[in-house]
Amino acid sequence: MLRCPVCHATLERQTKLVRCLNGHAFDIAKEGYLNLTIGHSVKAHGDDPEMVSARRRFLSAGHYAPLKVAVLSELKALRIESIVDLGCGEGDYTQAMGDAGYTVIGIDLSKSAIKRAAKGSSVTYVIANLTQTPLIDHAVDAAVSIFSPFDPHEVHRIAKHWFLVVRPLPQHVVELKALLYPTVRLNPDPAIELPQQRHHHRTEVVFTLDLTQPDLGDLLAMTPYVHTSPVEGIQRVQACPQLNVTAAFAVDVYETCTENGKSI
Repeated sequence: MLRCPVCHATLERQTKLVRCLNGHAFDIAKEGYLNLTIGHSVKAHGDDPEMVSARRRFLSAGHYAPLKVAVLSELKALRIESIVDLGCGEGDYTQAMGDAGYTVIGIDLSKSAIKRAAKGSSVTYVIANLTQTPLIDHAVDAAVSIFSPFDPHEVHRIAKHWFLVVRPLPQHVVELKALLYPTVRLNPDPAIELPQQRHHHRTEVVFTLDLTQPDLGDLLAMTPYVHTSPVEGIQRVQACPQLNVTAAFAVDVYETCTENGKSI
């Protein structure tokens, strides 16, 4: 499934590395992941270790379990075998896909996240840029993007049939925002028009989180709000002993189309 980031030839796995027929080789890290970044991507780091650790604690506590169940249900209905998780982070959803029996590749630019995801996992994890995905054409049945950026042209190139996108709905974590900011701005509707995919359907997943201070702190730390909020807002969150927070997500499924708009 993987292709060389230098020449785009197929990569073949050997004992401790992968190599293409043109001789380009990449070591497999002791944790089991591959680093296929080249050029300017080598200097990019993705999520920092603190954000990765907070997200791992929060997700491991099961707070987003209803979303995970919904994603796995949607994938099951598609009758697929292979998946690429674009922007997989520390691998919570990715591992769930692997445990469900799919052949899965997780890709992220954060070494901290991939290193944590790969340890002890049978899923293939790769550090790479999502605009230059190191996968052969039509490598997988479906691509998945859960809160991560993606390149629609790359998605069309690598995914044979389906693309599943998870984004926050307008009311997501509105109670947290009310603590952080003087004026609350709702998220934009996550509707996305993709030139080479047809929207198949949307499922909305909405539930309430009952968070005590440690989990509330992790929720803040795993979002961009931790870097963009005023100091007074951060202090209000840190002083809040308990908060009920709305979790609201849109799970959109797209179908890959040919140039004339017909489904493949």
